[in-house]
Amino acid sequence: MWHKTLAIEESGGMVRILNYAPGAIETDMTDHLSKSVTLDRELSSFYKKSKTESTYIKPGETSERLVSIIMEDTYASGDHIDYWDYEKK
Repeated sequence: MWHKTLAIEESGGMVRILNYAPGAIETDMTDHLSKSVTLDRELSSFYKKSKTESTYIKPGETSERLVSIIMEDTYASGDHIDYWDYEKK
């Protein structure tokens, strides 16, 4: 909702707002979290499963998708776009 409100406040200006969810990205942090013994069980399970099933997204892949979204320029200011919901046109 914050992004939608910001988009309304900035309408007519040169600023456009995009709320992009990059997905679970393969980083040193997610590697550390997959091995954590003190993390919440549900989160720990998610990170371990993502690690063993290799479902993490590579940083370059999510970056390329974000650039594609921006370059296509078809989103409305204030939109939320998730990595998994976007299909390249």
